Amino acid sequence: MSEPVDHHFIPIFYLKRWAGADGKVAVYSRKGGRVIVSRLSPRSTGFERGLYTLDRVEPATRQAVETEFFNKQIDDRAAVALESVMTRGSRELTEVNRVVLSHFLMSLRARHPDSVKRAREEGAAELRRHLELSPEEYERVRQSDDPPTLAAAAERFMPARVANFGINALQAVICHPRVGERLFAGKWSTVDFTFTQKPTSLLTSDRPCLLEGNLMADGPFRLMLVVSTTKLLSVCDGEPTERMMRALPSDTLLHRINRAIVLQAAKYVYGVDDSHLSDVEELLVRPAA
Repeated sequence: MSEPVDHHFIPIFYLKRWAGADGKVAVYSRKGGRVIVSRLSPRSTGFERGLYTLDRVEPATRQAVETEFFNKQIDDRAAVALESVMTRGSRELTEVNRVVLSHFLMSLRARHPDSVKRAREEGAAELRRHLELSPEEYERVRQSDDPPTLAAAAERFMPARVANFGINALQAVICHPRVGERLFAGKWSTVDFTFTQKPTSLLTSDRPCLLEGNLMADGPFRLMLVVSTTKLLSVCDGEPTERMMRALPSDTLLHRINRAIVLQAAKYVYGVDDSHLSDVEELLVRPAA
């Protein structure tokens, strides 16, 4: 059986909510300076080969972050929880589903290729810095044939742990207890845009989770995820922040959500059709010259 090397940072089950009758989604991207729209299946976009592959481990565990963590612990559970929210609404959100969706929301912010690359690089640097904090302690126990530093010793005797420190730390960030507590205790709600005065559809992107505020600090916050072409999932710190969003006319809120989605996108914006082409052309990031 071949390794699952196409690692989806945008889960297939999530993108399927934008699929048309042909089973494909509209993918907006810049090519040669202009935005084009392609139609692709959810399986054929939102992935990078080997994104979460572990280094210096046995072949059987090389893809464990993708298969065991993201697929089984995050995405499979989130698919069920999101379906429950879509059909029953946020008022019947169980405690278990709050935890599941909290982890899913944070995973969408942490698993983009840019974030994974940063986690690998910064994780390795942080580990080396930590290992070199007290060199005198290592010197007291070092034998004559041991590596000259604790960092070098870790590289020799625990190569897999050193190589994968950043990607493993990413899992801890997604399940961070402080963030989890704030989200769990937050005000959860859904917004249905089916009956807006100017019918249009919600977009999503390769960075689909929108955050206002700081989840690690005290104070107001709002975390939002577009969960279909007509529905938004929101969790915030409490009723006052919730009322601020609800005070906006539906058409205004939808426009602001779509604008934020496109502005935050790294490369790809997803929709059900090409009706947003002019807006995406104006707002989608342009490659650095």
